[in-house]
Amino acid sequence: MTKTTKTRRPGTGGLQQRLRALEGELNGIFTAAAQGMIIADAHGIIRRFNPEAEKIFGYRADEVVGTSLNCLMTDRDRHQHDTYMQRYLKTGKAHIIGIGREVYGRRRDGTEFPLYLAVGELPDTGGGRQFIGILRDISKEKAMEAALRVSEQELRLMIENAPIGVITLDGEGHVQYANAALLRMLGVMVDDIEGSSFESWIIPDDQELFRQFRQKVLMHRAGSAIELRLRPPGGELLHVGLHGGLVDTPLRGPMITAHVINRTPQVLAEQEASAHREALAQVDRLNTLGEMASGIAHEINQPLTAIATYAQAIRRMMEQLPAMPPEMHEALEQMSTQAERAGEIIHRMRGYVRKRAIAYEATDLNECLRSIVKLAMSNVRENEGHIHLELNAGLPRVTIDSVQIQQVVMNLILNALDAMKMVAPEHRKIVVRTHRPAPDCVQVDVADRGPGLSSSVANVLFTPFVTTKAGGMGLGLPISLSIITAHGGKFWHAPNPGGGMCFSFTLPVATEAADAAL
Repeated sequence: MTKTTKTRRPGTGGLQQRLRALEGELNGIFTAAAQGMIIADAHGIIRRFNPEAEKIFGYRADEVVGTSLNCLMTDRDRHQHDTYMQRYLKTGKAHIIGIGREVYGRRRDGTEFPLYLAVGELPDTGGGRQFIGILRDISKEKAMEAALRVSEQELRLMIENAPIGVITLDGEGHVQYANAALLRMLGVMVDDIEGSSFESWIIPDDQELFRQFRQKVLMHRAGSAIELRLRPPGGELLHVGLHGGLVDTPLRGPMITAHVINRTPQVLAEQEASAHREALAQVDRLNTLGEMASGIAHEINQPLTAIATYAQAIRRMMEQLPAMPPEMHEALEQMSTQAERAGEIIHRMRGYVRKRAIAYEATDLNECLRSIVKLAMSNVRENEGHIHLELNAGLPRVTIDSVQIQQVVMNLILNALDAMKMVAPEHRKIVVRTHRPAPDCVQVDVADRGPGLSSSVANVLFTPFVTTKAGGMGLGLPISLSIITAHGGKFWHAPNPGGGMCFSFTLPVATEAADAAL
């Protein structure tokens, strides 16, 4: 006979005890919850109100239990809540039930405040449908968000209107942001620079310096400052100071934020001041040289006078011989003439150094040029060059200081020889030409067959202390310009049609010649 096993069911007392224990746990959770909790029925009547809800709304539980939820809502949210609730009860379609949202509540003192509300339906235990609202006061969060927005707006406004450039770069050096001052500095639009590599705006010689700066900021998380040169597309070279540091952003990671200060005016002023100091030093050396030249001129003048005297004496003695070779007579004559001329040059130089007035005389320009060409022939032969004279025989006299004009022509000849050093000897030709472009002046051209000049050099050729020669002082052409200007003429240069350069200057004709031409 099989024995039947019976399952024992808990008694009524046990179930009630467990129910009371469960209710106690729920009450404990409801009471101790850190968020406000409100239980209401389907008609919106409050059934339970936890302590945190009391703190949020300022009501005691016994003041609101049994009353409508409307006392906790603003007029706007009250109407929406009633509409949502009726629709849910009718259709079961959630517009608020089971969905969290931000709403506004009303405290006991009448103040309205933002809160986050989540509503859910409780299981039906036979006492009718009930709903629980879990809410959190977000007033402080909203206030902080508003304050943060204001701060961000103020910061952006301050950065946008800052007088210095501000730039933000990602870890790879790409531009994420550039303020208005930086855009004006570079002369570009925001679309031209944002997203581009900042390194591409830096001249090649400074790009490695920028890489080291970026690496230092990213790896050592330390601020750094460097001097860079930028060249925007189609813009001028800019000297800038870059002062940057690292900023960690939660969304985009580490970013480099830097100030960009335009130091171009200061750098150019420093360069100009440095050039001015060098020019003053050169002038000081020239003054010293002038004092030395005055003393040397005095010392040299005596032996030159002696040479001229002895040459004349020898010539007179040789003339008494029965057969004096013509070549010797010519040599002695040239010795005497050149000694006297050297003495005259020394005399003029002393007068120039001592700032004495220069004597202008009506002079045969062609003869003046022939004389200086003869003197330059030793340099021409030494450099395997050739001089060709194209002198207009019908020129009027000009009012000049012949020694100074010879100084100008000699300088041009020597410059031409220097320019043709890399030219084959058979092409080292210098042409000295005279003609009369207008009734009141004559013109001298000194043309060479050298490589010519670049536009950058040609534009500064008459600037003091600018030279293309390795050992030059850069004073020959500026002094020549001042001499021609003092004579009332013009001085210029242009490419030679046959290759090379042609330097030209004009000189006023003598007064009587000008009157005759008129």
